[in-house]
Amino acid sequence: MKKILLIILLFTSAIASAQDGNLGLLKRISTRVDLFTDIWQVKNDSIKPGSINPGISFFLMLDNPMGEGPKTPWSWAIGAGLTSENLYNNVLIGYKANSSNVYETYFYRIPKTTATGSALSYKKDKMVYTFLDFPFEIRYKTDNGFKFAAGLKYGISLGFHLKYKGDDPAGKLGYVKIKESTSTNLETNRYGVTFAVGYKSIMFNGFYQLSKTYKDNVGPEMYPISLGISLHPFK
Repeated sequence: MKKILLIILLFTSAIASAQDGNLGLLKRISTRVDLFTDIWQVKNDSIKPGSINPGISFFLMLDNPMGEGPKTPWSWAIGAGLTSENLYNNVLIGYKANSSNVYETYFYRIPKTTATGSALSYKKDKMVYTFLDFPFEIRYKTDNGFKFAAGLKYGISLGFHLKYKGDDPAGKLGYVKIKESTSTNLETNRYGVTFAVGYKSIMFNGFYQLSKTYKDNVGPEMYPISLGISLHPFK
């Protein structure tokens, strides 16, 4: 986490220290918070994603006007920030060696009974994927406050962790809390297309991830489609 914050700090310091005529870069830097839910596309019969999978992104964005004059409606923007995506589900994660002695990541459904035969119940079961994201947008803004943006987003995986609260599937420890962190078989990079449309400081946003979350042949085939709102997206 310290390395992530350092990258963002260096990014912010670099763009803030430059000059751009009458429009200083500091005046064109804005913060953006995205609140969204992920619709997970998963080709795996054992997993049932939750209907609501809330996530959050925080970005620092630099807006760059296109055309002549300070009131041009068109601009392009770049940014950097952190994203946390959740997948609520009914599975746990495991690893097994394939015929090439390479460990594959797989999901297996939480059983209805423990290994000792007693009924099993659980309160929470979710997976959390974290990214350092770099969005690029083409923006349009009218004088009356209508705004539209479309672009691309590239991300670097910062890891994964699973949280489980419930009865021990092995039937030995009673109620347990499990937190497991790993980056095994995760794709290092991700990318996709973005859009946003709205009025003044609130916009509806979407992200369609074109890349897979796990590497081919060593993990589940899955990716998210994100839909939500952006708060204070443009200055």
